[in-house]
Amino acid sequence: MELSNHRRVTVAGVTTMAVIVAAFVFAALGQRSAAIVAALLPIVCAGGASICATSLVGRVCARNEELRRLDRLKYDLIASVSHELRNPLTSIRGYLELVLDGEVGELTEEQRRYLSVVDRNAERLLRVVGDLLLSAQVEAGEIALECRMTDLDQLVREAVEAARPLAAEHEVEIELDAERMGLLNGDPARLAQSLDNLVMNALKFTPPGGRVDVRTSLEGGVAVLEVADTGIGISEEDQQRLFQRFFRAEGAILNAIEGTGLGLAIAKAIIDSHGGRLSVRSTAGLGTTFRMELPTEQAADGVRAGALRSRAVVVG
Repeated sequence: MELSNHRRVTVAGVTTMAVIVAAFVFAALGQRSAAIVAALLPIVCAGGASICATSLVGRVCARNEELRRLDRLKYDLIASVSHELRNPLTSIRGYLELVLDGEVGELTEEQRRYLSVVDRNAERLLRVVGDLLLSAQVEAGEIALECRMTDLDQLVREAVEAARPLAAEHEVEIELDAERMGLLNGDPARLAQSLDNLVMNALKFTPPGGRVDVRTSLEGGVAVLEVADTGIGISEEDQQRLFQRFFRAEGAILNAIEGTGLGLAIAKAIIDSHGGRLSVRSTAGLGTTFRMELPTEQAADGVRAGALRSRAVVVG
């Protein structure tokens, strides 16, 4: 009888230990490993005298390695497909440009209008392909930066000017309130891409009659850019996932606003890679403000290709 009671106590202790170990594994591997943890929870040695820690850890590690392998295959596929799509799209746009320039003869206004629609959609597809490719590079930690001393003020002016046609089309007012930020060591093409994403995102989510304000300043050696809109805003719940790849806020879905859910994730990755920080402040129905902070004084080796640091924050 004593042996039986002792055995029950031992099994209970083993079960408790299994729960503790499983909880630790869950915390270490994240939510997607929940199924693995659940499957391994009841593992005990013969007779239940002790937990099979080696078996538990081994099976979890093997399963987690398999998940990483599948992730790599997924990103390799995205990169491969993106490359395969980019070449023909670039060729299509090249030949369209020749036709629109009159290289094959004069076009009627109707022909020019139709071909312009084709060109705009080809350009849009090319942007999506570029975003997918960059997203795969970011996820693999392989984003390449070509850094040099860059005039951030000029990049901001160009981003605002490039957005004015879209702002006029959407009947949204866009204004720039700029203070001198100076130079920083960075990749001008990537920084311009992040700025374009933030400004275009604000325009997309601002209804006709609204306003987008782009403000720049220098605060203690840190270049600060804010893009504020009077758009539909973002709920607190959605703000927690806003910088995740492919995530689309509820407001975007309900209002049928086009997008891939990559723009903000890419902007964050670019800013992170420059040692900066991206934050958002928003109230549903009252508009959104994105704040980008970039150090203007950093060593040349402070920005390295692939040196991504997850420093994006969400402030209420």
